[in-house]
Amino acid sequence: DELEAMRAAHARLASEVKNMQGKLNELVTQDLSARSSQHTALLKRLAHAEQVLANASDALQEHGRALEACKVAQAKFAKDLQAQDTKHAAATSRFNYVEQIIGDSAEKHSQEVASCHAKLE
Repeated sequence: DELEAMRAAHARLASEVKNMQGKLNELVTQDLSARSSQHTALLKRLAHAEQVLANASDALQEHGRALEACKVAQAKFAKDLQAQDTKHAAATSRFNYVEQIIGDSAEKHSQEVASCHAKLE
């Protein structure tokens, strides 16, 4: 009797352990599936982030090249502007000289005309 009771308890416990193992295996399988899905999603997000960074790096390099081209163009413009300023200063100086000569000549001419008028009177 006692042996039969032990066998029945053993069978019951073995059945419960088997059921628990089945549930545990099911939970582990679900957890692995969820983790696998999360891992796949993370890998996709990582790949996307890497692509965005690569594109940003390419764009940054292109902007760097454009900036260098602007710097070269600005330096050329500054040099050309300085050359124009030099030419303008020379032209201004020459115009001032011509105006002075014309002014002096007109004043001299005016004095000579006044002197001639005075002699005639």
